[in-house]
Amino acid sequence: MDKIIVIGCPGAGKSTFARELRDLTGLPLIYLDRLWHKEDRTTVTREWFDASLAKVLAGDKWIIDGNYIRTLETRLQHCDTVFFLNYPTELCLEGAAARIGTVREDLPWVEEDFAPEFRQWILDFSHDQMPGICELLERYSAGVDVIMFHSREEASDWLKTEKLKQRFRVLHADEEFQRAGAYYVRIQAMAKAYHITLREEFDEIDGPDCHYVLALDDDFPAATCRWFETGTGTVEIGRVVVLPEYRGMHLGSLVMREAESWIKQDGYQKIVISCRKGCEPFYEKLGYKYNDSFQAHRSTFDCVYMEKYIKYKKI
Repeated sequence: MDKIIVIGCPGAGKSTFARELRDLTGLPLIYLDRLWHKEDRTTVTREWFDASLAKVLAGDKWIIDGNYIRTLETRLQHCDTVFFLNYPTELCLEGAAARIGTVREDLPWVEEDFAPEFRQWILDFSHDQMPGICELLERYSAGVDVIMFHSREEASDWLKTEKLKQRFRVLHADEEFQRAGAYYVRIQAMAKAYHITLREEFDEIDGPDCHYVLALDDDFPAATCRWFETGTGTVEIGRVVVLPEYRGMHLGSLVMREAESWIKQDGYQKIVISCRKGCEPFYEKLGYKYNDSFQAHRSTFDCVYMEKYIKYKKI
């Protein structure tokens, strides 16, 4: 993740997310609004803008903030990661209104009012701009990692998860001693805590075809999850467990994100989850949605069925 573009409806908070991403990664951040607009509110020529963008794209590392649909395909040809803030229109209108009168790093002047034409641009974004964006993302999704957020909470959770990697080591538990760490977390946090027998906790899924993610604090197991194939292009993530002393630190999100990355690299398109009732908000923040047409697997707990597409799927 060295060449990143951040896109989405105006007012979604692209620039704010891009700045947090810059602070996290250390990558240089370029605002397209700064390339296009002058301080007197006029614009540069298209030729000057294109030449400036070409210089940026020639670099090895960057974050580029902004839509500018005319040049989106060019940026997609050069980037390795896209963050798409696909938020509801109402949220974007609120975001745009909230920044009126504030000094912004991404714009060379202070907006004094919510211009009617700009408000209309936001209202029209979903049918004027979105189809073209989606078509391009679908075309380039094979070679570019498209990360889509549907809420600010989802984006915030992703950033928190990435920050955790500065303290916690996350690994694919391929070796037996690493799997022992995953089993330890499950025994301590599930079997003992909920009086579940080992036979119930370690079912027929646990075996050579099951994959495990393990988060370590130094060399001490802290959190885990498992995933396994359920059908063509589909896998299930389960047994997402965090030791009690590490709860509230977003380690569940950390192992989930790592599992999703692993699953995506292996070419799968869809993840399903049998979510324990009461835990739905955790998975919703990660982008999972209910699907009432399927029955959740029976287990020790009452569960609901949730799913998520991890390969870019046209909206």
